[in-house]
Amino acid sequence: MLPLPLKTVENVVSQKCLLPRDVLERIGRPGDWAKCWFHLQGNDELNFTLCQLFPRNGDTGSVCFLDITVCKFMPRNDDCQLVLHNIEILDRKEVIQLEEVEVTFSLSPNNIEKFTSFPCNNLKDMAQILLQQYHLCTSCIVLSPEFKKIGVDYISIDISNQSNSGRFVVTDDTKIKIGNISIANCYDGSNFVCSDVPVFNKARRQLDDLLESAKIQSKSSQRMNLNSLIVGTFGCGKTSLVEDYLYQCKCNVFRLKSSNLIKQYPGESETELRNFFRSVKYFNDNFSSKGINVILIEDVHLLCPQAKNKANYSETTTNSMRLLTQFLSLLDELSQSKRCILCLATTHNSDALDEGFKRPGRFDKEIVISALTIEDRRQIIEKLLQKSLPNNRFPTTLLDWISKQTQGYVLADLALLVRNITHLMMTKSNESQEWIVQECLKKAKPVSVRETDVSVCKTNERFSNIGGMHHLKKTLEVTVLAGLKQEMSFRRFGLTLPKGILLYGPPGCAKTTIAKCLATEANMTFIATSGAEVYSPYVGCAEKFIAKMFDTARKNSPCLIFLDEIDSLIGRRAANGSSSGDVQIRLLSTILTEMDGILGSDSRDGLNSNNHILVVAATNRPDMVDDALIRPGRFDKLIHVPAPDYQSRRSILTLYGGKMPFATDVDIDEIAELTNNYSGADICNLCNEAAINAFQRDFNANEITHKDFVHILKTSSKSSLSQNQIDWYYEFERRFHR
Repeated sequence: MLPLPLKTVENVVSQKCLLPRDVLERIGRPGDWAKCWFHLQGNDELNFTLCQLFPRNGDTGSVCFLDITVCKFMPRNDDCQLVLHNIEILDRKEVIQLEEVEVTFSLSPNNIEKFTSFPCNNLKDMAQILLQQYHLCTSCIVLSPEFKKIGVDYISIDISNQSNSGRFVVTDDTKIKIGNISIANCYDGSNFVCSDVPVFNKARRQLDDLLESAKIQSKSSQRMNLNSLIVGTFGCGKTSLVEDYLYQCKCNVFRLKSSNLIKQYPGESETELRNFFRSVKYFNDNFSSKGINVILIEDVHLLCPQAKNKANYSETTTNSMRLLTQFLSLLDELSQSKRCILCLATTHNSDALDEGFKRPGRFDKEIVISALTIEDRRQIIEKLLQKSLPNNRFPTTLLDWISKQTQGYVLADLALLVRNITHLMMTKSNESQEWIVQECLKKAKPVSVRETDVSVCKTNERFSNIGGMHHLKKTLEVTVLAGLKQEMSFRRFGLTLPKGILLYGPPGCAKTTIAKCLATEANMTFIATSGAEVYSPYVGCAEKFIAKMFDTARKNSPCLIFLDEIDSLIGRRAANGSSSGDVQIRLLSTILTEMDGILGSDSRDGLNSNNHILVVAATNRPDMVDDALIRPGRFDKLIHVPAPDYQSRRSILTLYGGKMPFATDVDIDEIAELTNNYSGADICNLCNEAAINAFQRDFNANEITHKDFVHILKTSSKSSLSQNQIDWYYEFERRFHR
């Protein structure tokens, strides 16, 4: 049955339930008291309201009017549809007058400015007067518009040594005992289903230590600074984590939002801030609350921004600095007092905060919510799918595959991905789970990618798409792929993953393709850049782009950064020095600094495949790469990508034979012999030209014949490489072999 609020038809008497007449005749009679059990739509947790049953006037139907003034617990979502589950008729006996009752006041967090005028000395008398108009039951709460007017969200009732089936009333002779006075938490504790994920468990343990220290401090005279800054990128779940933790620990949460402090006239924001802290201190000093008092400041960087140009303040900057000064002054006053009030602040960028905010004695502790690992993402995806699609079971292999394809995703990204999967599962019920997941991943884009202009993608090329080069593939499998796929074996030998690989060789020999294949085989995200993308006419922008690229790679790790034509991007420093203003020198310095900061050979753990960043560079002029880059610890491996030999050329032609309609008379061995010194790009061009020749010869042709290849080899096709050019790379390999 669908319950509607009683106030829609009657706003005079509370604790009533108007049922259709035929329904009431089947279960009881008018005037009966009952517990009407209901639940919120989408939530199976049962709640009840204590009310008196009466017939509903008018036609019959499946709608009743229900009042939830006295219920089991406070419904957190007032806008959600109620569903009536059952009606339990109470025993028809006289109401019991209570001799003693313990009540708990839950004050509204939206009216904290009224706390200074709250009648705390008359709470018992006020509770006795307000509760006399209601029928109560054991372990219930009372909601009333009259309570809201004085800043009380609800009153909890604890009736001990009484039967669960009875009805009770408060009289003038009832002894009222104040059990606790707390701040009503408006957070819905059922929303955050990922609290036991390892990345959040680490932060929860740090919050446990803070809360334990706050409890110890409240019982002693020793003063400790407990203010902490929770740092994490956009959508990582820092606010949800803190809200869920404070909800579970029954803390009194005072929320301070920067948007509430924005006022029209100068000085009003500071007054609002002072009133907020005054109310918090008044509550702490005058209300005997059992919970820890916590001030939660969301997006504190908006309240305490770092001044970018202190020499030239604008009016906006002046107002911001005035508010910052007032805020820091109030924090210092709070820390110098003996009050035990814990301050928590969230931000996505601690570097954007004013220096005075993070000094010792204010917010000198940081709780960092780190990037999600593969196992973290798998657990989160599984939990979110179980909540949104409880009747659909996803196989373990599919969950593992999704977690590997979501590098750089934060909690909000995964929640959006699951919502999209849920939507497609309902609208495309005939499609397989694998197809739906793949379609959603194609459209998904994590926050770490959307907030930057660095191009991040997933590659699909594999080593099987490259003909020949077996020795090169084996080298990459042993030095890179084995460390990522066989991590324990690498650890057993004390090996570490390389930070960088330099691919050098003649043009057109698949250096770029090899980098893409390496990213695919290692299941890494792929970031590619070149000089045209990096260089800028403005001083410092190129270095900023390189730093942003490495920062994006860390957020999307494991990640492969590909620097194409690195000789033109950075170049080589002259022996007699170079101008300090040369942009290539500044770029070289930036890349050296960033590569030294990558977890690699000097990592404390020795190997960490989950957050590994591999830099792969390609060049046709390895002699133009600076010596500082090609030393061990930066570009650890210098790999020669040679021009294809006979077997490699034959493998390349065989691959193209599988993609293009080669006739049976095409002699791949002869063509491989005739294409000496051809690069891979030259062979690709040869196949394309032979196909065009076959098309020109006969518009209805279905195959490429051997004569087409011979004709192109005699007329237009020739090698782009010379033997001296190929020999030069082999000579360089002998001199710099590692």
